[in-house]
Amino acid sequence: MGMYYMYITLSDEKIARLRRSPELAYLIIRPYDPTHYVDAVRPPRSGLRKFVDAMIDRGPDEVDIPRLTYAEGEGVLSDLHEDWQACHHVLTGTPSDGEPPLNALLGGAPLTGAGIEKWQPRTLTSDQVRAFADALGSLSEADLVARFDPFKMEADNVYPEIWDADSDVDCLLGTFDVLIPSIHDAAAHGYGLLTFFQHSLNRCRLRHEYEERRPHSNA
Repeated sequence: MGMYYMYITLSDEKIARLRRSPELAYLIIRPYDPTHYVDAVRPPRSGLRKFVDAMIDRGPDEVDIPRLTYAEGEGVLSDLHEDWQACHHVLTGTPSDGEPPLNALLGGAPLTGAGIEKWQPRTLTSDQVRAFADALGSLSEADLVARFDPFKMEADNVYPEIWDADSDVDCLLGTFDVLIPSIHDAAAHGYGLLTFFQHSLNRCRLRHEYEERRPHSNA
């Protein structure tokens, strides 16, 4: 099952709210299934109460689930498929490190708590996104091609470990055609990002959810 990298534009205010209440991230990462949010905020149950609740299927109805609303240009979902680490490697020359702002794909601040760590979420503020957009804007397609090093990517075990002497940079340029405009658009609106990983089935469900809500989500 693959690891797919996705991100969504959020205001700094929402990012601050997520950092105070990380369980809210479930409403963004899994908006089609409130169970994770409910389990995160519901008081722990044990013994007879837990057994009875399970028998009568008590669930989301007993929890007030907040509704997240998005301003113009906010809540836009983008998907780098399985090319996330290869893009990061082209930008930084490393599999997971590098200097800001070009390390932004795997940079930012980890979001922890409420069991959300499974999705490895991280947040980038609007200032970080703006710096990332400026750095991407300084790179031409020729620069990206020059930075592409399949031999080093193979040595660094860059996911999904398909990179070798026969690898073609063109397969990555299409992903940069998603990444660069989406980051520029986020910066133009003054938004930050929530980044996270999804497996293939959940990724398809999430894309469908956001395509239904916001037809301009990025492929």
